[in-house]
Amino acid sequence: MRNTEFALQESGVLGLLAMLTTHGILRSERRAPVTNSAPKTASRGWLDRFDMWLWRQELRSVEAYLAQSDDIFDLERRQRALERGRGQQVVEK
Repeated sequence: MRNTEFALQESGVLGLLAMLTTHGILRSERRAPVTNSAPKTASRGWLDRFDMWLWRQELRSVEAYLAQSDDIFDLERRQRALERGRGQQVVEK
């Protein structure tokens, strides 16, 4: 038989912890069953899929534009033009 009466009479954090463990709140056998806690993602609608398709098409055209660069300096110039919004005219051609 365990003697846990001494801990129940203590005040503060230790007394609270002793009270919780003796009443079974923190006991391991009373834990909630483990469930699949992965959040359920809603299936994307056709508008979201279409938006993703357009984004991929734009990304492919940008990558093709950057792949046409002759050297590293031309690549950096094209990247700066894309960042500033001036490369879009060239990509769309």
